[in-house]
Amino acid sequence: VKLYEGPHLVADSGVTIDTTMRGGRLGAFCFSQENIIWSNLRYRCNDTIPDDFEPFRKLLQLGL
Repeated sequence: VKLYEGPHLVADSGVTIDTTMRGGRLGAFCFSQENIIWSNLRYRCNDTIPDDFEPFRKLLQLGL
């Protein structure tokens, strides 16, 4: 998950592999924050492997 404020990246979860939840919908939740406006929300599934996945895959192979 990557969150942007305008063109600036403000949060990046990095590579996350979780096979327990497949398909479905993406939602945003904000707890106890007033006056927040969520806009231009979208999600996409890439058919390509992200650049930051390769180092993570090597750790998985080593069992770390």
